[in-house]
Amino acid sequence: MTSPSVAPALAPGELAVWRSFPIFAEADPQTLAELAIRAMRRRFPAGQMLFCKGDPGSTLLALTDGRIKLSILSSGGRELLIRVAEPGDEPRRA
Repeated sequence: MTSPSVAPALAPGELAVWRSFPIFAEADPQTLAELAIRAMRRRFPAGQMLFCKGDPGSTLLALTDGRIKLSILSSGGRELLIRVAEPGDEPRRA
């Protein structure tokens, strides 16, 4: 006899957070629950670099609070702002 699997409890409103992202808006509740259970919430200090141009795309970042500045360095070493991402923005490629 196998024991039933026990899913971790989701925080109130957790599925609504995931559904607020356009890419997940039409996902069924089971899929959203599985995503929420596997997701790791992390906070980053202001100014911390999250990834660099050319890094492998092995992570999905879902911004729920704050802003992320997406920029590149010019050949002269100046920072060029591409865009500022905010919670709920559709994922894009720079």
